[in-house]
Amino acid sequence: MPWLPELCPVYDLAPMLTEGRDDKLVFGVADDPDNQAQPVVAFNPDKEGNLAVFGASGSGKSVLLRTIALAAGLTVSGGPCHVYGMDFGNHALSMLKSLPHVGSIVSGADHERLTRLLSFLRETVDERAVRYSRASAATITDYRRIADAADEPRIVVLVDGLTAFRQAYETGSKVRWLDLFTSLAAEGRPVGVHFVISVDQRTGMPSSLASAVQRRVVLRMAHADDYSFLGVAGDVLTMASPPGRGLLNGAEIQCAVMGGTAEVTAQSRAVAACAEAMRTAGSNEATPIGSLTEGVLMEALPCEINGRPVLGVGSTRLSPLAFEPRGSFVVTGPSGSGRTTSLASLARSLHRWNAEVALYLVTPKVSSELAALSDWDEVAAGADAVIALAVRLQAEMREGRHQGPIAVVIERVDDLAGTSAESSLSGLVKACIDNDQFVVAEGETTFFGSSFGLPGVLKTSRAGLALQPEGIEGQTVFRSGFPSFTRGDIPQGRGFLVERGRPEMLQVAMPG
Repeated sequence: MPWLPELCPVYDLAPMLTEGRDDKLVFGVADDPDNQAQPVVAFNPDKEGNLAVFGASGSGKSVLLRTIALAAGLTVSGGPCHVYGMDFGNHALSMLKSLPHVGSIVSGADHERLTRLLSFLRETVDERAVRYSRASAATITDYRRIADAADEPRIVVLVDGLTAFRQAYETGSKVRWLDLFTSLAAEGRPVGVHFVISVDQRTGMPSSLASAVQRRVVLRMAHADDYSFLGVAGDVLTMASPPGRGLLNGAEIQCAVMGGTAEVTAQSRAVAACAEAMRTAGSNEATPIGSLTEGVLMEALPCEINGRPVLGVGSTRLSPLAFEPRGSFVVTGPSGSGRTTSLASLARSLHRWNAEVALYLVTPKVSSELAALSDWDEVAAGADAVIALAVRLQAEMREGRHQGPIAVVIERVDDLAGTSAESSLSGLVKACIDNDQFVVAEGETTFFGSSFGLPGVLKTSRAGLALQPEGIEGQTVFRSGFPSFTRGDIPQGRGFLVERGRPEMLQVAMPG
């Protein structure tokens, strides 16, 4: 379709990208009566840093973000450009997932991956700042030229729904992630990290972030006085303006779309075809932002890391996570959270780490499922058996007759409390802690709420595993606050591994 002096409701993005435009990301055309060819409009990341797109619901904000993401993958004469997304809207960015240069589109409800994305960006900005400084490079374009690093990827992060992002992260412990986001927007431009942010309210962008956004597009707004507030003419856009029609630097513009059609299904097909063509051409692939798997086998993990046994996979680096096999270790969680399986995994982990560890199971249940494991050196089931084992092990440790490491695993410790075995069990726990041995106790969270008697002794090391926590366990059991998380998304066997009061999300490995 030839471009006309008067703007059309829809323009095809593809013809605009036929010529190399360095790292300028084309996203539409401008109305220029004096130019029959109608000039394209583009986002210049090196110069402008970040871009904000203001508009009411249905004005085309998400469409413009998608167009910039496509331009990032197709405008490659300046170098590769990787795209990530934070989708707090109605999943309008999801069609971008198939593109090879799009690392991940993270839902705003996925706190784990969203914080991992922000942490990844923080590490990238910090590492590049040092590297670019050494090369005396003011921008990523300068660095590519000076260091002969043409493959250094620029990173563009789409944020669809800033208002929803702020509402979810402006209060409580989550506010640090919003602060991190703001600092990244302020520091990212010189090192090639940029944000394109959609805002649905004229006051939706805080001043701390607005100072880091050098350019903004204003689409159709909900109220007439919104335009003057945003510093643009109020008599250009109306409620009848098509999606993607906006104002930029005093000019009227129209956002382009892949496929040249307003039909979302057709746009999605065009994006999918573009993704296939890019992969066929060997397009540079972006690193995805992973998430914890719900199923990992113990045999798939190393036996130890830095001399410590491995229990599962940690969320910080999505890598095997080890624990300290000394002192006390508490396992809590609601019914069905995977406490029994976690005890089996702990026993298997210790056995794989050191076959010389003497493993003892203490349980109030005569028919315990854990007793069937082959890892135990001895099982004490019932109060009388528990007393006998506790007295004997204390004597052996006191007299130095027990050679090698010991690990005592106590199942349902709250059921043993208040019985004739409690006193002997408390003595055994103290002896294990005093002799640098390992004792694991599993039970209900309410039992460990007390700081006296057996619960108080078991909490001495401030270490353990809180499965599917409700949030109170951090303070009541470990005297430490847990990071923000969405409890409904935590599967069985997942929780916080705590050591010396420091928590990390963990997926416990299945024992096999």
